[in-house]
Amino acid sequence: MTTETTIDTGTNELLCTIRDRVAVITLNRPEARNSLSDALTPALRTMIRSCGENPDVGALLLTGAGEAFCAGGNVKGMGAHRDKAKLDMSFDDKVADLQERQRLLTGALVSVRKPTIAALPGPAVGAGLAIAMACDIRIAAQSAFVATGYARIALSGDYGIAWLLTRLVGTARARELMFTAATASMPRAPRRSASSTASCPTTNCRPRPSHWPNRSPKARVSRCAT
Repeated sequence: MTTETTIDTGTNELLCTIRDRVAVITLNRPEARNSLSDALTPALRTMIRSCGENPDVGALLLTGAGEAFCAGGNVKGMGAHRDKAKLDMSFDDKVADLQERQRLLTGALVSVRKPTIAALPGPAVGAGLAIAMACDIRIAAQSAFVATGYARIALSGDYGIAWLLTRLVGTARARELMFTAATASMPRAPRRSASSTASCPTTNCRPRPSHWPNRSPKARVSRCAT
């Protein structure tokens, strides 16, 4: 019998449901391709931490509403809601604050002592790609693709993406993706990490979490909804 509990994330931009001991965390900004925002990002940090520490949760699954996983940062909205107190911080303090906030997202995700799965119904770009790479396993719809995207907006990358990419695909491939900002389909993108990536045979990548926590913590997951 399937049990389901809805968790209050504090914002409609992030949904969380615990189904059969799997925390399904959904980025819920489909109109903006689930790009990160001032409301979504803090809530996501909180859910990663709380679900990681919750003894009733056996695994975490991150996905996106609509046709995208996550388009990364909301470039148009950057700086629109700056904390006035942070405007007075020194440059070094601002950098340290940014690093800490990013560490508490992808860094915390890497450190979760439970299986973590990223289900990609569509594109994962920039910080969205970093979030997917921070998970143990990635499941992608055939229509999904990935891109770093930073070079297109003159940024060097964030959320540990250079380290995450290098860890998964090797130095040469990571540099290619970072320097060119080229898009790559999921079958090509993983290369050396193929054992941790599966493709859904449909464009509707909505994995069924039932029974996953009963498997080995690092068991490969390849079931998808049809």
